[in-house]
Order: sequence, then C-alpha cells, then structure tokens
Amino acid sequence: MIKKHILPKLGDLTLGEISPRNIQNLYNSLFENKQLSGENIQKIHTIVKESLNKAAAWNMITRDPALAVDRPKAEIKEMLYWSDDESHKFLHIAREDRYYSAFHLALSTGMRQGEILGLRWQDVDLVNRTISVRQILNHDGKTFDVGAKTVSGVRAIGIDKTTTLELEKLRRRVMREKMEHRDKYEDNDLVISTQLGTPLSPRNLNRSFYRLIGQAEVTKIRFHDMRHTHVVLLLKMRENNKRIAERLGWSSVKMLDRYAHVTPHMQRETADAFGEMFYNKKSIV
Repeated sequence: MIKKHILPKLGDLTLGEISPRNIQNLYNSLFENKQLSGENIQKIHTIVKESLNKAAAWNMITRDPALAVDRPKAEIKEMLYWSDDESHKFLHIAREDRYYSAFHLALSTGMRQGEILGLRWQDVDLVNRTISVRQILNHDGKTFDVGAKTVSGVRAIGIDKTTTLELEKLRRRVMREKMEHRDKYEDNDLVISTQLGTPLSPRNLNRSFYRLIGQAEVTKIRFHDMRHTHVVLLLKMRENNKRIAERLGWSSVKMLDRYAHVTPHMQRETADAFGEMFYNKKSIV
C-alpha cells in the first residue's frame, strides 16, 4: 500500500511539507479512481496517521497533519456468495473452460485471484496435498510480487483429494503445451497461464468468469466473492475459527465478524442442540 498508493502522492514532499489538504487529496484520489475499497482506504489512513504521529513524537515535525483529516468512511456493501448448489452448477458449466482450475481453486481454497494467478508449480505439493502462497500476480497482469497481500497471507493451504486430482490433470496439460510450443513457450512455472506460459491477465480471467456465470444462470458475483463463498461453506461445516483465519491468510479471527449475518440458522441449530441436551436430562422436571 505504501509503495503503490501513498508514495506516488506524498513521496515527493518532506515531512514538514505534508499538509491536511495533501492527505485529503490522497483519499479523494483513491475514492475517485476506485483503486481500493473503503476498508483499504481506511488502512491507508491508519498508516499515514501512525507514521506522522510517530514523526511528531520524535520532534521531526511540530504537529501531525493527519489529526485534522477525518477517517475515510467505508461503504458497507452487501456480501454476495453462492450456495452449495450454485457453486456446483457453475463448476459443472465451467468444466470444459481452459481456466476451470482457477475457478475450482477459488471455491475450494478461498485463495485470492492474485494468489491463484501467481501460483507456481514449485509451490504445489501434490503428494502432501498442500499449496504454499509465496507469490502474487499484480493487477497489471504482467508483474509479480514475492509474498502475499499481507504478511499473514503467506501461508500453506491444505487441498482436498478432488482438487489434487484436478491439479494433476492440469499439470499434464501444461507439460503437453510446453512440448507443443517449445520454440516460443515462456516458462514461468505458473499453474494458471496462457497456452504460451505467459501470465493470465485478471481482466481476461474475469471476462471468462462472467461469461460462464451467464451460461450457468447463477447469481452474478465477483471473482473475489468465491472467497466469501468458501468461508461461508467452512462456517456451515462448523470449522474452527482459527483454522479458517489461517486458511484465508487473515491475521485475526475478527475478520469473521463480517460473516455474522450470513448464517443466522447456525444460531438456531446451536440453540436446538443445547435444548435437546439440557432439557432431556432426567434431573430436569
């Protein structure tokens, strides 16, 4: 965030030159260009404010200019996700699509789009059924970043047997394409790539995604919403919150608070289970 969003706007100014107007202009620019979500712009605000507050504490500036800037408001958007049936219906329609595995990984692992498009075979352990997130593809569809979106995003994800089989089939196809196009194949070791081995741009993947949604006649969601779908499915399985956070690459289980409204039936099921246990005791009249 600092390199991509803060420095381009504030990097040419000295600490003493940064004014509340400069900071507000940064937030306005991010909102207008729709480069980041409201939540991420709030994170930008936290970084700027804490950095300038530290500079003031060390007497590098007389006053923190961020104190005069209101915290940006994050628009609360309705969370969209697929039901079990919609997920299966979509995968059935997408089965013959070249990038089926990208959609399958999104639903079965909850990986972010950049993590899937940056995934390398060297980070896939088919024997132990594990994927390691160590590289992401940027939005430009050309460059990679080492690591993940966040520190906690660098993680190992267990994969189920069906997903493992799908990746084994994909690996064989990739090897065939390397041989067929060996004179011009660009080997980036990518799991998801074009026929020539080059990175697949997020735009092209999204184009296929929305086309398949239309064919499957399921709820129109964003690619990222398949990540939400994965979380909801895990919650319905009663998976441990800490394990979910680790799997999704979150630093805290508090991220699950945003899902509190999507599974209200779970509270009813918990209440019913308690009632059966408590009131069926012989000591209860």
